[in-house]
Amino acid sequence: MHRARENNRFRVRAPGIAAVVAITAVATAAATGSCFFSSATNVCESGRRCAPGLVCSVAQDACIEIGGCGDGITSPERGEVCDDGNTRDGDGCSADCKSKEACGNHIVDSAAGELCDDGNTQDGDGCSSKCIPERCGNKVLDPGEVCDDGNTISGDGCSADCTSNEACGNGITDNDGSGGVLHEDCDPTNSFPLPAKDTPECDSDCTFPQCGDGHLNPMYTVKGMGSDHNEQCDTGGDSPSCDSDCTFVVCGDTHVNTAAGEECDLGSNNSNLPDKPCRTDCRKRSCGDGIVDTTHGEKCDDGNHDNSDSCPDGTGGTCQDARCGDGFIEKNSTEECDDGSSNSDTAQDACRTNCRKAFCGDGVIDTGEVCDPGDSNHRPVGCPNPNTDPCSPDCSGCI
Repeated sequence: MHRARENNRFRVRAPGIAAVVAITAVATAAATGSCFFSSATNVCESGRRCAPGLVCSVAQDACIEIGGCGDGITSPERGEVCDDGNTRDGDGCSADCKSKEACGNHIVDSAAGELCDDGNTQDGDGCSSKCIPERCGNKVLDPGEVCDDGNTISGDGCSADCTSNEACGNGITDNDGSGGVLHEDCDPTNSFPLPAKDTPECDSDCTFPQCGDGHLNPMYTVKGMGSDHNEQCDTGGDSPSCDSDCTFVVCGDTHVNTAAGEECDLGSNNSNLPDKPCRTDCRKRSCGDGIVDTTHGEKCDDGNHDNSDSCPDGTGGTCQDARCGDGFIEKNSTEECDDGSSNSDTAQDACRTNCRKAFCGDGVIDTGEVCDPGDSNHRPVGCPNPNTDPCSPDCSGCI
């Protein structure tokens, strides 16, 4: 007795109607694209012969068991949940017809790309809704992860446990312990992607606050540098605007900030009284400070830092009353020159001791002169016989 396929079902035919069975089998095979078989061997359309007890599958050039997976009929009694007429995986019905290859059926359908299947399509339980294991390093952003770059290495923008994007300001202290690029001391409260903010315990660059680090953190309390105080400034040390204790420059705070031009600072003992060592502008007592320090020999000090007036108190000034020979040319006077101790009445071309420039008639033969008639106190010089051959008035020769 043989079975022939009709409308995807096999029916049992009586021996008396063998001819009808043969005709029906041929017609069914032609209609379905499958095969028909003789009483001895099943022959597929491709010419493949199936051994006794096997038949051709509906949609594949392969031999299958009679009534088995691949006959196009879903047979629950055989454990089948589908039958697409072939025994291939990855097409929506597995090769054994026991899986529709859908995530959540408790079957790991690897041909469909599944790596796990926990029987549901929920995320966050170890196997994702796409049946991929939820683990750091799978390049899938699983629940609880903030990043996943496909590896478990820190320092590349995603932490080894995929819980941090390793950005300062994300509220996570990222530190791989190597002392390299990924070395945060701390991390302020999460404000990412906005810039991190200073807190009393952490600078916005994710380092511990410290006076002198060059980062101004007004919320940080500086201790051990005088009385406790918040940072007012931080330039990494003394600067024209900031003291090294991270306070603004103030003359009188006892901190000598040379970068700000201070020379001394005695605090409340700074004074502008004569002979005090530190002035209220934190400059040392000096000629030109406008204060006449008599015990230090000053005769005057008008504080205008001018060496050409009646009291030379500029750079190199003496704070003595102006005089010829002090090395400074006093304006509004008869002085033409003043070389101090180098003034001379006998040296050629020198500034004379009366602070006048060398001239014809000063008794000295200067550059360009042949002789010099001398003044009322000098005899002519430069002529053979000064008594009979005096020097011309312009010093050009003897007459």
